[in-house]
Amino acid sequence: MSKLRIFTVIAIASVSVSCQSKKALDLTASALHQALLDNNYAAFKVLALPALVDKVSKQRFKLFSLALKALGPIKDKSMTGINVKAGGVRSGTYKLTMTKGKADLKLTVVNGKLNAFNFDGADIVQASTTARKALMLHAGEGFFKAVLQASYDAFKAIAHPALIKEVSAEKFVKMAKMIKSFGDLKEKKQLSAEIKDGKAVGRYRLEFATRTLILEVSAVYGELVRYGFKPEGQAAKSAPPKNTKTP
Repeated sequence: MSKLRIFTVIAIASVSVSCQSKKALDLTASALHQALLDNNYAAFKVLALPALVDKVSKQRFKLFSLALKALGPIKDKSMTGINVKAGGVRSGTYKLTMTKGKADLKLTVVNGKLNAFNFDGADIVQASTTARKALMLHAGEGFFKAVLQASYDAFKAIAHPALIKEVSAEKFVKMAKMIKSFGDLKEKKQLSAEIKDGKAVGRYRLEFATRTLILEVSAVYGELVRYGFKPEGQAAKSAPPKNTKTP
């Protein structure tokens, strides 16, 4: 066989592998995008390797989902790069254009399973920041409702496991009774919502019949990791969990 023929065969094989790799990456990218739009964590778990599922919790997946949905339906998806390595490793980069913004997607597939993914770009970063604040505020509202109802189960439903471990049912109910002793709630006002030290932090002004308090809550991916009450103008008495890190 001549060198030219050998080169031609190799070239054809290379093109075939590249086309197959692109098709596999395209299918994975589409499946991931749809799972995120639907906030379908079960579909993501089928699509991804166990190691990636361990890294991306259900709460973190919901954050990705909210951020992506905020940019609207997809108008265009174009591959901007592809890399094929031995061992069934394929990586691809895409530019996504939605009705309300753009995002860059990079993903890696190993033997047909999603091994890693990342969204980047100013629009998706801004949408993610907005989503993190919204999830925190939802957790804050849930926490305050749990306090008013003295419901430890409601508290556990929105709290990070480390915070649940730190705050016993007895401690929570005792705090709730103290808050209730201040009388009826006359006004609740949100003062701020920001991202600080990797956490979404919110502050509320709570005016009760006999006392006005400031409530500060912190959340990671929508799970409450810290809360604190203080009278206006004083330092907060809080319940920070031990060894709680951003997932």
